[in-house]
Amino acid sequence: MALQSILPVEFLKPIIYGPDSAISDSLKLPRGFVERFGDSLPRNVLVKTMDGEEFRITFSQVDGSFSGMHRLLMKLSAKQLQFIIFKFFGGPKFEVYLLDTNHIMHATPGMHLPFKCKFIKVMYKVSSCWTPVELSEEFIAYYGKTVPQTINYQLSNGSVLDGRYDNEKGRLFGLQQFYKLYNMSWFDTIVLTYNGNNVFNVRGFGKDCMEKRPFMNSIGYFEIEVKPSHLQEYDFGVTIPVKFHGVLDDLGQCENLDIRHGESRWTVLLKKRMKRAELHSGWTLLRKELELKVGDICLFRRTGSKLKFFLDVYRSCL
Repeated sequence: MALQSILPVEFLKPIIYGPDSAISDSLKLPRGFVERFGDSLPRNVLVKTMDGEEFRITFSQVDGSFSGMHRLLMKLSAKQLQFIIFKFFGGPKFEVYLLDTNHIMHATPGMHLPFKCKFIKVMYKVSSCWTPVELSEEFIAYYGKTVPQTINYQLSNGSVLDGRYDNEKGRLFGLQQFYKLYNMSWFDTIVLTYNGNNVFNVRGFGKDCMEKRPFMNSIGYFEIEVKPSHLQEYDFGVTIPVKFHGVLDDLGQCENLDIRHGESRWTVLLKKRMKRAELHSGWTLLRKELELKVGDICLFRRTGSKLKFFLDVYRSCL
């Protein structure tokens, strides 16, 4: 794939100072970025801040780090546990923004930005407990009255998801599909960019600080959207959609699946017959312990063993 077809590339770096709380002059880049671009990155790079000022930074291929960062970090007024987001355009060119989990980043007088504001959220909960995104008081004060109730989320793969804005409590709903598509988990981060009107751009970053790609391999997982019939006391069987049957090709007609979610674990019977595949005994206990409701999505991911699956649960928010 040509380099131009995958640029720009973004990555995050948390600001963590040493014991003496001194601002460091160097910054270690994510391993994933160095492995992809380190060989072609020049020794001297240009990093531009959002007000247009450029800083000359030195890149070391030896340890994959930037040096000469002190003046840039002073310019950004970077504080402990804030995040710097780098955008790489190829060659020596980078842009940089400073993000804070408690504040939004937006233009100040005399500064032009191609968006209204940008902010970051660290995901501290397990997948089955995803809650609506709580917006900061600062966002609500600046933009709360202008955001319509019906909104759209634009994802990095071009997808557009429908969402909802609760203007009474300042919360965003409808990111369930994003969490599932990008396989978001503990301590991953979301960067949201509000473009005005009803549009939010959403990007997911993993614990490696690199932007996540959509989890699209249908060979390695199957999913079930919970329906009213799945919540009955009697086990009629939960049908697995036909489009996911490829993940079951190497399984027999009756198999006991070992399913894990966090510290919990269940044995669920899989039955295959004709052109149907269903989950039977064990499902009722699983859905009761997880308190599943209609509209929740269960994503079963293979772990390498054909009978072992990890389960992620994405709660319905709409």
